[in-house]
Amino acid sequence: MGTLTACQFVLQTAFARRVQVRQQASLPVGPTSQPEPDLALVRWDGTYYRERHPSPEETFAVVEVSFSSLEFDRDVKRRLYGAARIPEYWIVDVKQKRIEVYREPHDLGYALQDIRERSRSVSFAAFPDVVLSVAELVG
Repeated sequence: MGTLTACQFVLQTAFARRVQVRQQASLPVGPTSQPEPDLALVRWDGTYYRERHPSPEETFAVVEVSFSSLEFDRDVKRRLYGAARIPEYWIVDVKQKRIEVYREPHDLGYALQDIRERSRSVSFAAFPDVVLSVAELVG
């Protein structure tokens, strides 16, 4: 199982019907910007967003699984998601086997950064009761 698929499975299992875990689906973050993050945790919607895409206000967190795009994810995407006020942004660094957690969004990115190594656990700020193993997410 690939890292992206494993991450999606772990998150879907952990959150059940509390959130929807969207994979590589559009997320409008500005008038001309609609990235497709690897994974996005969004508010539960019974229509599965068939008629529209979730807004940044409906998004709890975005996760990018980085194989070869680490610098782009740290620079461009971090600023893009921060400016859109996505509350939390994770980069799953596949090569280093760790997760970079960014919180407190602002116009230039995020104010807080925390590196979670493979031996640690991690939780989304909006769901502190759901504790995930970094090892399980990074493969």
